[in-house]
Amino acid sequence: MSNFQSILLIVSFMLSLIAAWSIVVPFFSTEAEPVGVSSGDSALQDLKDRLFRELEELEFDFRSARISQDEYKDMKGRLSVSIAEVLGQLDSGAEDGGDEVS
Repeated sequence: MSNFQSILLIVSFMLSLIAAWSIVVPFFSTEAEPVGVSSGDSALQDLKDRLFRELEELEFDFRSARISQDEYKDMKGRLSVSIAEVLGQLDSGAEDGGDEVS
């Protein structure tokens, strides 16, 4: 093996390591909280997302006839109230945060 081939092999190996590193590192880094979002808002966002997923699952269960129409209406009403409360808290938090910036 010539000197040129050895150097080429080492350089290509190093470039492969750099590429692999740049692909793997983001999976192990922690996500930074978006600017202007407090931990309380983050928790509310998580709760809102969970409630919307529950609503989607509820609608799927109703369409696939796993629950009755009465159960669907009752559970959807409860979820809708919870979602409205969370959205109201998020809106009031956004209004409070917007006033501080001005």
